[in-house]
Amino acid sequence: MIGTTVWIFDENNRVYPRDSKGQSIGGGPIWREHWRPVQIVSETKRSWVTAYRDKIPKKGHDPRLYAFTRNEIEEMAYVHENRYRLSQKVQSLCDPKKMREIAAILDRVDA
Repeated sequence: MIGTTVWIFDENNRVYPRDSKGQSIGGGPIWREHWRPVQIVSETKRSWVTAYRDKIPKKGHDPRLYAFTRNEIEEMAYVHENRYRLSQKVQSLCDPKKMREIAAILDRVDA
């Protein structure tokens, strides 16, 4: 793992949307841009240590804070971009059969 690039979610690393002229177009920061790459430079018994001295636990790291591949970031971006829309669809659902199907899926995920 030493020498490997990982990504750390940095809430302070903010990039805002811009138009073709480079002018800010408003809105919140781009979620994907919060991730900053950093190299692992050493390790302890329980953690990997980055070039910025962040410690990433070897076991049980929080995927909302650390990613080991770009694909992990893309998967989390899908969740980030779709969570609210899907929750609103569930909120407005009136079909008990569909609600039970969703509950069954969520029960499988929690098990």
